[in-house]
Amino acid sequence: MARVHVTCWQQTYRGLVPDSVLDDPGLLEARERSWTGALTDERWSSNRAAVAELGGTVVGIAMSGPAQEDGVRAVRWVRRTSSVAGSGGHRAPPPGAGLKEDR
Repeated sequence: MARVHVTCWQQTYRGLVPDSVLDDPGLLEARERSWTGALTDERWSSNRAAVAELGGTVVGIAMSGPAQEDGVRAVRWVRRTSSVAGSGGHRAPPPGAGLKEDR
């Protein structure tokens, strides 16, 4: 999951984010720690994660969590998408597609 996350960042943000950030040797390890925490830490137990596989290789990731009420929106969000990434030319549908209900 971390590898897909980093690869997607590198493919998507090259030229927008400094190369020193995208090519930082510690970036993969930092994402591994982040995903490990997101999947195992009790604080994030209401989050849901999913992976897309192609031929047994993870090519996409997604995570969602409970909606955060802000009192402003005209729709009630069922879940909040916090991460969507795809690598190797594989792209996911738009973030949040199908995750809201009309009031």
